[in-house]
Amino acid sequence: MTTTLALAAPVTAVGGIILAVRQDGGLAWLLAVALPVLVLCLWGVVLPHDPGVPAHAGADRLINRVLREQITGIRVVRAFVREQEEGERFQAANTELTTVSLKTGRLMAYMFPIVLLIINGSAWP
Repeated sequence: MTTTLALAAPVTAVGGIILAVRQDGGLAWLLAVALPVLVLCLWGVVLPHDPGVPAHAGADRLINRVLREQITGIRVVRAFVREQEEGERFQAANTELTTVSLKTGRLMAYMFPIVLLIINGSAWP
């Protein structure tokens, strides 16, 4: 999906710019101002978000591994009465995933108001 977006977004952006300039060349200055501002603002959101991606992937792998081990070994867990320990182990993995998800989600939540502000601001004139 990332590859699809990485290939489709630039092609769509270039095509949109060409069609907009062809439609009304006088408003090309608006694109020349709004697009760099939008790219810089989004770059400012993506850069702090970048280190969170591997952490999020690691937390995902951890919780998936814990769940897989618990599902495949449920008979052993019950036989040795380890439900409490396994519950605590899952809780620790879940807490880590929640913390990382909230951090990356908050960073990405800044992106939407910035994009809307720039787009609506460029449509104002």
